[in-house]
Amino acid sequence: QAGVDGIAVMPPTFNKPKNATEVVDYLAEIASAAPSTPFLYYHFPDRTGCSVTAHSIIQEALSSPSRLPTLVGLKFGSLDVLDYGLMCDMDTEHKLALLPGLEASLLPLINYHSNRGSFGFVAATVSVFGHVLHRIVDLAGLHNKAKVSKADLQTAVELQGLVRAYMKKASEFGWTQTIKHCL
Repeated sequence: QAGVDGIAVMPPTFNKPKNATEVVDYLAEIASAAPSTPFLYYHFPDRTGCSVTAHSIIQEALSSPSRLPTLVGLKFGSLDVLDYGLMCDMDTEHKLALLPGLEASLLPLINYHSNRGSFGFVAATVSVFGHVLHRIVDLAGLHNKAKVSKADLQTAVELQGLVRAYMKKASEFGWTQTIKHCL
């Protein structure tokens, strides 16, 4: 009995998978140890060094659901907007929680959720920038497309720029130190 609500797993960082089949095999092996626990794939190629695209991993997992039956979603820690869009397109039944995970790419990824009925994101800076990130989502019209104005979109773009500037500075000084200082 693990006492957890879910499991999130990145691909291995030492013996890197070469293709989507190898990634899904690795994920399935871990998920099988807790067969009733929701499973989230954490796609973060810059940290793991695994260059297999998220959309190919999702395609592989969805093509054989019995291999990874507890897959509920993915945290997308990449700036590859095309990969994210292709991944969203593959989840035609909207069964997965597809969560942007890099604040710098939040605004470009929002539109992929306009027909999904839900949107969420996972961000390291929510405790510092949560109100700004939520404002970007609101201004971009995800919840009410009829009321989006050019000024709203411009403000969302400016706020996204503020978040990018913060992330650039944070990477220069170190994430943990920067977030602790801000709090």
